[in-house]
Amino acid sequence: MLEFFGEIKKIIATAEEKYNHKIKLSVRTFRDPLTTYDAGLDIYTLIRKKIIDLVIPTPRFKTCDSDMPIYEWRKVFEGTGVEIAAGCDHQYQVSL
Repeated sequence: MLEFFGEIKKIIATAEEKYNHKIKLSVRTFRDPLTTYDAGLDIYTLIRKKIIDLVIPTPRFKTCDSDMPIYEWRKVFEGTGVEIAAGCDHQYQVSL
């Protein structure tokens, strides 16, 4: 995944030059940093290498797992300039 995000960052850098403005790269993650890391996304390296600009943690089950430990994310981001935007999935189903 780190290589994939690195490739995306290069594409973004080219687009930033072409359009002459900053383009932010965001990533949607699990509710907490450790679960995200354990699932295979090395969020710590993405932040340390300044590959991502915005992280959007979301709960897996909106009805019973809505407590996102934002304080843990703030510790991870401290002094990095990475922004956080807590999210929630809304899936709508229509039965006919």
